Amino acid sequence: MDSPVEETSNSRLASLKSLQEELTKSLAEVLYLECAEIDAEYPFVELGLDSITGVEWAQLINQSFGLSLPVTRLYDYPTIRRLAEHLSPMILSVPAEPLANHETSTDIMDSPVLEKGSHRSESLKTLQEELSKSLAEVLYLECAEIDAEYPFVELGLDSITAAEWAQSINHSFGLSLPVTRLYDYPTIRRLAEHLSPMVLSAQSAPVTPHPITGEFRRSGGRSNSTTIRVRLR
Repeated sequence: MDSPVEETSNSRLASLKSLQEELTKSLAEVLYLECAEIDAEYPFVELGLDSITGVEWAQLINQSFGLSLPVTRLYDYPTIRRLAEHLSPMILSVPAEPLANHETSTDIMDSPVLEKGSHRSESLKTLQEELSKSLAEVLYLECAEIDAEYPFVELGLDSITAAEWAQSINHSFGLSLPVTRLYDYPTIRRLAEHLSPMVLSAQSAPVTPHPITGEFRRSGGRSNSTTIRVRLR
C-alpha cells in the first residue's frame, strides 16, 4: 500500500505530465505543427515562436487557466517542461479546460449593444482618456504627449510594450483583445471606436481601469524604430 507522500508525489507527476501535454497541444495549434514535432526540452524560439505567436499563446494559456501570465515568461521558462513546472503550482489545484479548443482571435466573449446619442459621445471621450492614461503609463510618457490621432508606433510602442498594454486593456475591461488589434486600430481615437461597442454599455459607472499588473516593466523612453510582423494564415 502506497504511503500518502508517495500518492501525492505520483499524483503531482501525473498532473505535471498532463499539463505538459495540454501546453504541447496548444503550442502546436498556435505554430501550426504536429504535437509529435514538439519536444518538451526544445526551446520555443527554435520551434518558431516569435513576438506575435508568443502573445497569442500567452493569451490562450491565460484564458484557459485564469492566469495573468506575461508573455515574457515564455522566454524565462523556454521549454514545455520548464514552463509546466513554473505553472503547475498556480493551476494544478483547480480544474482546467483543454487549451486546444479555445479561439485566440476573439476580442470579447459578449459584446453589449452600443449606447447611443450624447451619452455615447461622452462615454467615448472617457474611454479615449482612459486609454491615453494607460498607454502613457506603459510608455513612460505624459498624457499630454499622446494625441488621439497619433499612431502608437510613432509614440514608441513596440512588440513588448504592445503586449503589456493589450494585457492591461484586457484586464481592465474584461476583454480578450489580440495585440494585433493595436496595429489594426493604430490611434487612440480609432481603438476607442473599435472597443466602445464592447465595453461602454456594460459600464453603468465611469470607466476606471485597473493599474497595470504585469510582472515585467520596460525601461523608459521611446523606441526609434519598430518592426511589426504579422503571420498570414
